[in-house]
Amino acid sequence: MQTSKKTFSKKERLSSVKDIETLFKKGKSLFVFPLKVVFIPKKLEDITEENNQKVIPPARLLVSVSKRNFKKAVDRNHIKRQIREGYRLQKSEFDLSHIDTFAFISVSKEHINSKFLHKRIKRLLQMLEKEK
Repeated sequence: MQTSKKTFSKKERLSSVKDIETLFKKGKSLFVFPLKVVFIPKKLEDITEENNQKVIPPARLLVSVSKRNFKKAVDRNHIKRQIREGYRLQKSEFDLSHIDTFAFISVSKEHINSKFLHKRIKRLLQMLEKEK
């Protein structure tokens, strides 16, 4: 289980171009409107040992909102903030230790209420947890 801190640190962000390409080429996907999630499970070699304890790196997240659906950067950034906030608040409830990288992709063409979006993120996280 992840720590109970409700943070979204730099270690949890997916920013490597190589890793992003791998995610979209080899990843599996799940869909719950208005979000699609693409993910790659962890490999055994990703888990290291320190002081006779397993050290599991946190799952890394990418958030994407289409420029085609939202022309203004302000709108895209707002939706990305909503998604990151929903993930940040709910990630401690789920065991995502078996996920290496994943991406939330917004497929909606209109603005969505934060409360509704957070429910959908929770549903996707439940589905990800069951993908062991």
